Amino acid sequence: MGAIAGVVRDSLGAVVPGVGVGVRRAGGLALEAATDAGGAYRFASVPPGRYDVTARLPGFVTARVTGVDLRLGVQL
Repeated sequence: MGAIAGVVRDSLGAVVPGVGVGVRRAGGLALEAATDAGGAYRFASVPPGRYDVTARLPGFVTARVTGVDLRLGVQL
């Protein structure tokens, strides 16, 4: 297993709490979480594979990172 984690920041670098973060693998796994008070999110124990990560919050532009290649034992 691996992990996908990060911190969501606005264009000025401030952390953004309450952002909906989704991790999806084509034809399979879909995970959802919200950032905490420090803007952090973490998906632990994620199977290896290629994922798309999306961050959404009303009033902000949706951010997407596609083709995230998660390997066994790695945290991205």
